[in-house]
Amino acid sequence: MAAPFPFIALIAASLGGWVAAPTPQPRAGVAKLPVKAPAVPQRAITDPITRFTLANGLTVVVQTNRRVPLITATLVYNVGSKDEKPGQHGYAHLFEHLMLDGSEHWNRHSFDSLRDLGASDYNAVTNQDETRFYETFPSAALERVLFLEADRMGHIGGALTADRVRREVGVVLNEKRQRAARPDGTTDAISFADLYPADHPYRHSTIGEEADLNAVTVEAARQWFDRFYGPSNATLILAGDVTGDDARRLVEKYFGGLAPRLPLDRLLTRSVPLSGPVRREIHRVAPRGRIDATYIAPPQGSPDIASFDLTAHIMAAGARSRLNRQLVEQLGIATGVFPTFEEGRLSSRMGFVVDGIPAEQMARAEAEIDAVIAEYAANGPTPAELAAAQAARIQ
Repeated sequence: MAAPFPFIALIAASLGGWVAAPTPQPRAGVAKLPVKAPAVPQRAITDPITRFTLANGLTVVVQTNRRVPLITATLVYNVGSKDEKPGQHGYAHLFEHLMLDGSEHWNRHSFDSLRDLGASDYNAVTNQDETRFYETFPSAALERVLFLEADRMGHIGGALTADRVRREVGVVLNEKRQRAARPDGTTDAISFADLYPADHPYRHSTIGEEADLNAVTVEAARQWFDRFYGPSNATLILAGDVTGDDARRLVEKYFGGLAPRLPLDRLLTRSVPLSGPVRREIHRVAPRGRIDATYIAPPQGSPDIASFDLTAHIMAAGARSRLNRQLVEQLGIATGVFPTFEEGRLSSRMGFVVDGIPAEQMARAEAEIDAVIAEYAANGPTPAELAAAQAARIQ
């Protein structure tokens, strides 16, 4: 059996200077990046775009592209784990599952219905900020897809039963156990707890807590639905073989009669820099170790957020990244590196992961990472690195 290794999460306050982020007591050698990134040129979007809002508050965006007879529909609800109160941890993710499991007037799993319509690439995802449902389907199926999405938006509560809630709680808990069984399966939860104070909405993991999920009742699920899944808290995006006029007619037909929900109190941007770096070792049974470095970054929409994205790319994306050249190619003490970059409405995170490190090389790998960061902090990116990262990120 493989010996335990130290899984090290390195978490610093922020990268400042070059990315213009305020950084009290940053990690040594990380604070100053003297060169600001030039503006990234915007690629022109030539497809016609139509925007409108229904009387009940549903925002609709239509991008017409008639080159192939396909449409992608994305319905984004402004609800995620950030909206959960104590005792509700996991509600947003659980409700993603419940929303897919049939509605009052079409009590059949959404994936089965979409497959019957010839759809592909359909799924749903929940993060800290939002819940998103998406599907790509033949344009002839647009009306049926809009019916399914509208019935899900307006009529989930009547389809909820104790058996259905219990079954989906079991599915979510099984997913949680599968994640926890991986050597890195609890890293996010531990990192969030280290990065954010106890009362921050990002403090807990989206996957949820077992006790909270087991305590969900039908009434609690209906209250959650009634609060967050109305048209005024959602954006519908249609892209492909549909005109703005046709989309407006069908969206009005299926969504227009849904009642708006009560206004929601919106959370303010809350990016809380750490007072200093946090270093944690987590021991797991696995053949090799991993170093995970995460940094607090400005919230989504900040003018400096692109600089963090480019920094993560330059440091750890691909064979020519700095960490790959140093730790994988030159020293051979790791098998791979990759960047992490998550934009959030309240706070963002950027960083990188160095994987496949032998146990006896963990200390050296950590020192080499510090050296690479220090050199980058002192001198910034080269023009060639910056140009390559910009080209890669706007493709």
